Amino acid sequence: FNQSEKEMKEKIFVCWVLLFVLCAGWLRKDVPPEATMDAEALIAHYGYPRQTHTVKTEDGYILTVFRIPGKKGETVEQAVGKKRPPLVLQHGNMACSDNYISNGDTYSPAFFFATRGFDVWLPNIRGNRYSRKHETLDPDVDKKHFWDFDFEDHGMKDMKAYVDYILKVTNYEKLIYAGHSQGTTQMFATLALDPKWVKERVTAFAAFAPIATLTHIKNEELKLCAKLRLYDAMYLIHQYELFAFEGSTRWAWVCENWKLICDIQISLTTDHHPKADNWTNVPIFEAHNPAGTSLKELNHYSQMIQKEGFHRFHKNSGDSWVSYDMKAIATAGVPIALYAGDSDYMAVREDVNWLLGKIEEAVKWIKFYKDVGHNTFMMPGDDYTEF
Repeated sequence: FNQSEKEMKEKIFVCWVLLFVLCAGWLRKDVPPEATMDAEALIAHYGYPRQTHTVKTEDGYILTVFRIPGKKGETVEQAVGKKRPPLVLQHGNMACSDNYISNGDTYSPAFFFATRGFDVWLPNIRGNRYSRKHETLDPDVDKKHFWDFDFEDHGMKDMKAYVDYILKVTNYEKLIYAGHSQGTTQMFATLALDPKWVKERVTAFAAFAPIATLTHIKNEELKLCAKLRLYDAMYLIHQYELFAFEGSTRWAWVCENWKLICDIQISLTTDHHPKADNWTNVPIFEAHNPAGTSLKELNHYSQMIQKEGFHRFHKNSGDSWVSYDMKAIATAGVPIALYAGDSDYMAVREDVNWLLGKIEEAVKWIKFYKDVGHNTFMMPGDDYTEF
């Protein structure tokens, strides 16, 4: 093993040792009640008005979209009557809308923006805990067909469906779109493939932890999976659904009782010990993740690690790689803001700068935040006032 792989093995060993200690019952502390709440319960718990909407895509997937139309203490009727500008907050891979409402009522992004006068919409892409339905396909029976999707489908099909629905409900011509991680990737793909559609409906695009390439990713687990072609091999055992939501609070309990283990796990996957995270609410955040994804989705990201650039899904080894049209993104006429963190192991500075170089014409704002990791955008701490 090289040095980074050795460090990874050492951290994994420490994790197992500490987990054994915890499971032996040496420490015990209940998880916060918010860890077991779903999106509707969380929004109600913090006193915000809420609605639940169902959106059907052109290919039959049934998506759940939550709405926070106003400020804390307002009724739904009061909030909707004030006709605030619609804002979409799109979650990332293996996640769901809960990520935007799991950091308390002050710094959860959804509540933060609702308090500041936005009509906040929280879509759930196909395959996660809230959108695991289809008109004709059963995710547990028709696995090969139901789970045959990636981030391009989230953009070209899911996003198109819920954006048109939101604009119809709110009677607005355009909305603001903010995405985190894969929530940015699906927008970049859609801008590349259908820039006219996006321009007609989106006023501005805020990209948090933006991902359009993973050439310099620092997540050693994903790099190893890409090197070994692990996701390709999983097709042989027909495991098309990955990281399904279990509703378990085991990991939340671990995080609540032993911060060090959480710190190691996060440093292995997404962040390098980010100082800006709100560690009080990490157990709540972890209880709501992962929320489900597809094998094809992760395989596409694996391909982005193997091959430099921003490419469409590569189906067959003998086929040529097809790149997304970066010029189309740059000239679409949709202003873009890029927000990244120096402690992010996924959307690393080198890859964000590569993206900037390709779409600089469209980028109106870019900021790298010190000590901010991949998930800090979902759960910033009280002391990190700059963020």
